Amino acid sequence: MSVAKLFRFLQSSTTLETGVSSMVDLDGAAMNNSTMNMTSNVKINAFEYSINQMSNLQDMLNTVWMVIVSIMTILAQVGYLMVEIGSIKTHNNSDLLLKNLLVMAISSVVFFLIGFGISTEAGGGLMGKTHFLGYYYTYTDYSKFLFHYSLCILMASIATGPIAERTSLDTYVFFTFLTSAFIFPTILAWCWEDGWL
Repeated sequence: MSVAKLFRFLQSSTTLETGVSSMVDLDGAAMNNSTMNMTSNVKINAFEYSINQMSNLQDMLNTVWMVIVSIMTILAQVGYLMVEIGSIKTHNNSDLLLKNLLVMAISSVVFFLIGFGISTEAGGGLMGKTHFLGYYYTYTDYSKFLFHYSLCILMASIATGPIAERTSLDTYVFFTFLTSAFIFPTILAWCWEDGWL
């Protein structure tokens, strides 16, 4: 809901409140407790509605910001890829491009299936117990997943950078699986998601 709609709603609740009190005044009857309670209920309901809408607005803005930051972090992969390409021999460029593409693909699947569940809602423990395989996600969980995923692939790419040209493809795949499923999510749960640290 936009701010203009919220403002119009608050104006209409004020109009309703004035209308109730003016109806009582027009009749010439003294204001009794039930009329005053009705007026205060309208004020309270309008205030609660505006607070709920403001928290929804903040959730939406946080979600948009998380998506923007996630896209920027994923685009940082391109810069890191250029650094890696510039530091290896020319005949290995296509291998490195394939390895980085595999890092992104494997990280996305493994982090969605296992890693995000381990990394969220640790509740003072060692790892999370919910959010595996995409269950019980809200729209804020999807934005959080996208942000954590962008950090996960960045960490996996940075960790595989120094071993460029030195290992085979299966070593990259294994290391990417290990970092996306266990290493990054565990540290994330301990530090950011109410874990034991």
